[in-house]
Amino acid sequence: MPRLAFISFLLACSTSINAAVLNTRQSDSNATTTVTISQRDVDPAARKKEVAYRHDNFLYNVSQIGNAAAFPMGKIGEERVALAWDQWQVDRNIITADIQKDIAQIKQAIIANNGTLKTLDDYATVLYKDQWLNASPLKPALGSLTNYTLDSFFGGERLVRPYSLYKATDKDAKLIDISDEEAKKIAGSTVAELLSANRLFAVDHTYQADQSTYVPSQFNDKYGPPASALFYLDDKNDLLPLGIRTNVGANLTYTPLDEGNDWLLAKIMFNVADQFHNQIYHLTATHNVGEALHEAAMRTLSDKHPVMAVLDRLNYQAYSSRPVGEALCFNPMGHWDENFHISQIGCRNFVTKHWPTFGAFEPNYLQTDLQSRGLVDESGKSPFKQFPFWDDSSEIVRIQREFFTSFIDTYYKSDHDVAADHEVCAWFKEVRRGPTGPEVEGQGLTPVASFPEKATKKVLIDVLTHNAWLQVAHHSLNAGDPVRSSLTLPFHPGGLYKPVPEAKGVESIVPFLPNATASITYIGFLASFNRPRYRTMDPPRTLAHAYSGTEFLARFAEKEVHNAADKYLEAMSNLGAKNDARKIEENGMCTEQGIPFCWTALNPSYIPWFFSV
Repeated sequence: MPRLAFISFLLACSTSINAAVLNTRQSDSNATTTVTISQRDVDPAARKKEVAYRHDNFLYNVSQIGNAAAFPMGKIGEERVALAWDQWQVDRNIITADIQKDIAQIKQAIIANNGTLKTLDDYATVLYKDQWLNASPLKPALGSLTNYTLDSFFGGERLVRPYSLYKATDKDAKLIDISDEEAKKIAGSTVAELLSANRLFAVDHTYQADQSTYVPSQFNDKYGPPASALFYLDDKNDLLPLGIRTNVGANLTYTPLDEGNDWLLAKIMFNVADQFHNQIYHLTATHNVGEALHEAAMRTLSDKHPVMAVLDRLNYQAYSSRPVGEALCFNPMGHWDENFHISQIGCRNFVTKHWPTFGAFEPNYLQTDLQSRGLVDESGKSPFKQFPFWDDSSEIVRIQREFFTSFIDTYYKSDHDVAADHEVCAWFKEVRRGPTGPEVEGQGLTPVASFPEKATKKVLIDVLTHNAWLQVAHHSLNAGDPVRSSLTLPFHPGGLYKPVPEAKGVESIVPFLPNATASITYIGFLASFNRPRYRTMDPPRTLAHAYSGTEFLARFAEKEVHNAADKYLEAMSNLGAKNDARKIEENGMCTEQGIPFCWTALNPSYIPWFFSV
C-alpha cells in the first residue's frame, strides 16, 4: 500500500514539545514593555545600548534555498531560528498526526477500488470523497473536482492565481501555432484582431526549457513541458483559452478544437508548468522579502519600537520556513523531488535568477504589479468580467493600509517626525544596503531591490502595508489552497508520469497521472502545509486577528492603535464571512466570482497572518 516516506521521516525528526513551547509568545518577541519611537524614549542611552547589542548579535549568514535573502546567525539570530523551529514543530506534529489518520482511512477506499485508480472519476471520488477530513476539514473547493474539464474553469484559474498572466503584446502572437481560421472558430476573431482589441492574454513558461537551470527531478521519471498559452476575452469578458503549445519534442499546439482527451491533457500539461512557477515564485517574492525586512529591523530598531512590534508579530515562526525547506522539502531526493518534475536544484536556481525582479519591493506592490501586466488599470478596474484574486486581495490591502495609516498617524504627526526617528532611518538604510559580512560576501547576495530610499509617513505606510500583504499573498499558494484547489488531482499533478506526447490521439489520460501510491504521497505532502487548527484557537491565529489579542495590544498604550485594531478585525471578519458564504449558484458559477469553482484561498477567517510554513 502507499509508501509515505515523508511521514515516517518527519516522525523520526520530531522532537518532544513541552508546555513552555506551546505557550510561546505569538509575537515571537521577548519584549513586554510599552512601545515608543526612538525620539520619545525616556532613556535614550539605554535604548542606544540595546540597539547596538542587537546589531552585534543578530548577524547575516548565507542564504538558503537559492541566493536571495540572507539567513540569521549570531547569538540573537540563532535563538530566533531555534524558537521558530520549535513553534513550527508543534504545528507539524499535529498536522502529521491528522494526515496519518486520513491515510489509514484512504487505504481502505483504495482497497475497495481494487487497489488502483482506473478512471479520472476515481481520482475525484476515491481520493477525495469524504477523505482528508482531519488534515483538510474544509474539503476540496466547491467545483474543483466536478468542473475542471470546463474551459471556463481553466481560464478562471488564471484569475485566482494570476502570477504568470499578462496582457499580450505583438511578440506574443506566435506563442502558439494557430491559424486565423482556427482562431475564428474558437474566439470569433483572429489572433491579430484579438491583440488589436486588447482582448488577448498570455502565459509563457518557455524559460523552463533550459534544463541546465531547471534541472529535471531524478526521483522516478516525471515529465513536463515548458508550455506557453494564449487566452482571450469573449463577448462577456470571460477569460478563455485559445491554445497551448508544449515547446518540446514535436512542439504541438493544442486548442479547444482538438479531441476531448487531447485538449484536457494539454491543460494538465500547462498546469504542470504553471504550478512550478507559482510555487517557487512565492518563495522568492514573499518569504525572502519578508525575512530580509525583519532581519534589517532586528539590527536597527529597538525591541520597544512600534514598527518592530508589528514586524515581530507578522514574522512569527518565519525563520522556520527555509530551514524546514532545506531539511525536508528541497533536500536532494526529498519531498519536492519526489512529487514534482523540476528538481530542487531547479527551484534554487529559480530563486537566485528571479530574486532581483520578483523580490523587488516597490514594483511588486499589488496594484503596481498587476497594472504593469495589464490586468488592472490606474483606477483598479480590470478588463475581466470578474477578477476574484483582485477582488479579495485589493480589499485585504485596503484594510491593511487603513490600519497602518492609523498606526503611523498615532506615532508621527509629520514627515519631519519620521525623519527624526533615527532608528527608522537606519532600518531603511540597512534594507537598501543589504546583508554584509564574510559569510554573505562570498555568496554574492544582493539587497531587496527597489526599496524606498527615504522614509516619510506615506512611504512608511506603503512599506508596512506591502510587507503585511506579502504575509498574506503567501497563503494563496502555500496554505490550504494547494490541497483544496490549486493542486487537486487529476487536473494538477506535480508532473506527468509518461513523456509529453509526440502526436495527438491520446486514448486515456490516466497513464500520465500518478498512481494510487504516488497520489496519496502527493496529497499528503500538500496537506502537510495546511493549518486548520488556527481558526479554532483562542485567540485564533488567523489574518483577521493579526493585530488582536490582549498580550499583543498590551504593548500599545495609545487608544488609537486599539481602535484601529478593532476596526481591522471587523473589516477582515466581514470579508471572511463573505468567503464563507460562497457557493455554486444555479448558473453554475460561484457567488460573485463568475468562475465555476469557489476560490476562498484568501479567507481572513482561515488563513494565518504569518508565514506558517
